[in-house]
Amino acid sequence: MKILVIGLGSMGKRRLRCLKYIEENDNSKFELFGYDKSIIRVNESESLFNIKKYDNYEAYFKNNIDLIIISTPPQYHEFYIFDSIKRNIKFFVEAGVFNNNTSLVENKLFQNNVIGMPSSTLYFHPAIRKISEIVNSGKLGKISNIFYHSGQYLPDWHSYEHVKDYYVSNKDTGGAREIVPFELTWLVKIFGFPIYVSGNYKKTIEIEGAEIIDDTYNLVLDYDSFSINMTVDVVSRYATRNLTINGSLFQLTWSWDTNNILIKSNSNDPEIETINIETMNPADGYNKNITEEMYVDEIREFINYNTDYKNEIVNNFYLDNNTIEILNNLEEAYDNKKYVKFVNIGILIHIRLESTRLKEKHIIKVKDKYLLEYQILRIKNQIDKLENINPKIILNVSDISRDKYYNLLYEICKKHNIHLFFGNNNSIPMRILECSDYYGLTHIVSVDGDDILVSGEQITNICHNMYNNPNLEYIYSKDLPLGMNIAGFSYQVLKKSLKNSNEHNDTGWGYIFDNVKKTVLNINIKVDNYDKIRLTLDYEIDLHLFQNILENNSYYISDSELINYINNNELYKINESIIQEYWDNFNKNKTH
Repeated sequence: MKILVIGLGSMGKRRLRCLKYIEENDNSKFELFGYDKSIIRVNESESLFNIKKYDNYEAYFKNNIDLIIISTPPQYHEFYIFDSIKRNIKFFVEAGVFNNNTSLVENKLFQNNVIGMPSSTLYFHPAIRKISEIVNSGKLGKISNIFYHSGQYLPDWHSYEHVKDYYVSNKDTGGAREIVPFELTWLVKIFGFPIYVSGNYKKTIEIEGAEIIDDTYNLVLDYDSFSINMTVDVVSRYATRNLTINGSLFQLTWSWDTNNILIKSNSNDPEIETINIETMNPADGYNKNITEEMYVDEIREFINYNTDYKNEIVNNFYLDNNTIEILNNLEEAYDNKKYVKFVNIGILIHIRLESTRLKEKHIIKVKDKYLLEYQILRIKNQIDKLENINPKIILNVSDISRDKYYNLLYEICKKHNIHLFFGNNNSIPMRILECSDYYGLTHIVSVDGDDILVSGEQITNICHNMYNNPNLEYIYSKDLPLGMNIAGFSYQVLKKSLKNSNEHNDTGWGYIFDNVKKTVLNINIKVDNYDKIRLTLDYEIDLHLFQNILENNSYYISDSELINYINNNELYKINESIIQEYWDNFNKNKTH
């Protein structure tokens, strides 16, 4: 395997060191190449790691490079990201502080089916992985607040060069500012994304050579039912990472100094559970707590992640963009002395192509389009009218469909510029959770793929309501015909509801929200015979109704026009004979 490392400063050398370790311990064989604009760094890396070098950048690509690792300063990431995509080469990029046109990166990766992985080093720390396991198990009880301090001293970063000589002394890439997303990647992986961001950032002391940077960032991340308070600074003379998680049952603390996780119940109880974390030794010249293990495991994951756009990867550009957006929101919040909303809405279309009653129903063609395409276009027609809200449309497919239908679904999503996700085979709500974790969603609009003519108008209403009031737990429309109503809910409510549920499947899974506070939309249209109209695709006779409608109307027909068309032509009679059978099957198969 031929691997090119671009940027041979401290991080580039660290990545080469990791690759050498993996070679020696994983029975792997790499041919290593290194590029840097500094010939001194290139020669150092050649001496240390026996890399191959060339006089100019283009010459490296005559070697059929398999993987690229981008370890340049953050301001150069964007160029090499897009260059890697253009060359169709899988790439890894270090943590950054710029959005790097992330929405375009996401689109290009999907359109070109290229794999790109942004760094999330700390999530690979053995202690943080264990903390994630404990939190997700529910052992601590209901989380109330989290306190985290990440402190370092900037002049200690590189003993071999002055801070003024590298990117940490620049305002946009300053040491503290750079560390904020570096820390957030693991925090949001465990706790999800907040709905409000506030805090402050400032310069507190003089650091020679870094006079213009802000050296301290304080963040408050509001999750409605709990909050995270995080301080990141580069003025701590003693490097530290300290975490406290308060739960209703236990308190968890961790310090990377002792590398022990402590779980405590109350002050009067002497019982303290201590979990010792074993780590690899640091490389020479680094802080004793900076284990090489997390860097090795991260690069190992990158090398092994080489499948058809699967979702097992720890970090991706959707999540990376969100973490940097939190940083930007913090700065906006402090500059304007206000809370800033953090809302990332996903419109998830759930399909399962293995239906027993009507096989491959979503990819049946009517005129020149698949039925699934009519649904996508109907939704897009409405959300394109939204201002200041940019929800992602995601086709959320059971994993069992991947091998047989991947290429077709990929082409449909590529054609209509929407996203594609494969997940849990047996449970729609679990698949929604997996998808939400992958894209870093804070709110979800749930669309049944059988509801070809779902109300795009109510989808936009739900998006508006969730954006304007991120604290909404669950919002839905009612009194529209079956197959047109829609529901939306927050990520945190979904996660909590699934924890409180013993079983959940594809039929009738909405019961998991029975104990959630619900908000009803006002649909503002008069609907006659709504209980007689059936607009969901389950039987052959349902298909006849959709064919009649779509062959005689545009997919963007309004809700009121659609209902009037059905009533005026008594089309509801086409499939009224199976309404009772449908509900009998539904009640028989639903989980609760």
